[in-house]
Amino acid sequence: MLLALVMFLLPSGCKEDKIDHYRVRKDHKPAQRLLGAIIPHGEKIWFFKLLGPQAAADKHEKEFKQFIQSVRFTDKEDRPITWSLPKGWEEKQKPGAELRYATLVLGTKELPLELIVTPLGQDSGELLANVNRWRGQMGLPDVGPAELDKLTREITVDGKTVTLVDLKSEDNGGGDEAPPVEPERPTYTAPKGWEKSNRKVPFSIAVYEARDGDRHADVTITPLSGPAGGLLPNINRWRQQLGLKPADEEDVKKDARKIEVAGGTGQFIDLTAPEMPGTERRRILGVVVPRRGQTWFFKMTGPADLVEKQKPAFEAFLKSVRFDGGSGAKP
Repeated sequence: MLLALVMFLLPSGCKEDKIDHYRVRKDHKPAQRLLGAIIPHGEKIWFFKLLGPQAAADKHEKEFKQFIQSVRFTDKEDRPITWSLPKGWEEKQKPGAELRYATLVLGTKELPLELIVTPLGQDSGELLANVNRWRGQMGLPDVGPAELDKLTREITVDGKTVTLVDLKSEDNGGGDEAPPVEPERPTYTAPKGWEKSNRKVPFSIAVYEARDGDRHADVTITPLSGPAGGLLPNINRWRQQLGLKPADEEDVKKDARKIEVAGGTGQFIDLTAPEMPGTERRRILGVVVPRRGQTWFFKMTGPADLVEKQKPAFEAFLKSVRFDGGSGAKP
C-alpha cells in the first residue's frame, strides 16, 4: 500500500522516509496528522515533517508554523540553516548526521513527537509526488493535481516560497486496518565488476558502481509509494537530468518497452544526452516496475559508452531480481 519521493528517485538510505509493507492485523490505529513544509533553496530542497497522532499534532500546529517562520538560510558549511526552537523543543540529532539533517523532539512523555528535517537534491520530486509519498506513509491513497489546493498552501519565509502540507488520516476503529511491518526487500545477483557503494541516494535501498577501470556508472534500486507520480513525470525528470526536452504520452508509448522483472511487467527506458562540445555524453537505463502498492525503480546512469558496455550486465541483473522475502544482494 505504501512506501517512503518522484522522482528519484528517492532510499533505505533515506531515514526520513521508511518503506512500509502491510500485513493484516487487528490493531487500533488512531487518526494521524502530518504537518509538513517544503522549501527550495539553492541546489537543495528542504523537507520538514511532523507526523504523529492527530490529537498530539493538533496541539503543536501553532508552534510548527512559528518554527517554520523562524527558518533562515546562512549558506555556511557547518550550519547552512538556522531556526528558533519553541519552548520545550530540543534537537535530538546533531545537524549534518547522515542524510537526515536534524531531528527535533517535542510533546510530552505520553504523546512524544518528532519533527524531521531532511535536505535532498533538486531532483527529489515535484510537489504532487512528495505529497503522495507522505500520504502513502499514512496509509492514504494518492491524490491528483486538482486536490493539491486543499492539502497545501504557500507562504513566504526568509524571502523564499514555502509550501505547507497538512494531511490527516481517520481512526480505523481497531478493525483490520493494515499496520506497517518490515519492508519487502528484493534479492538479486550483482554482476561481476559492480561494487556496493556507501554513498546515500535519496529513497534508494541500494547503490552500486558498475566499474570499468577508473570509470563507473551508478546503479540504484529505489521503491516509492503508489504510482510515484506516474511514468511520464519520472521519465521527464530523467530527460531533464540529461538535458533532453520533455516527452509526451505518445513519445513514451514509442520509446518505452515492456520487460519482465520478478514475475511482474515493467517499462524499460533508454535515454542518451545530446552531443555537446567538451562534455561527456551521459546515458540512463531505467526500469519502472509497479508492485503491491509501490513502484520500484532500477536505474543505471553514467557515461554513454560505459553504459552501453554495461547494458548486458544490467539486463542480467534485472533477470536476477526476486521478491521472496530476502534482503540484499546474492553473492
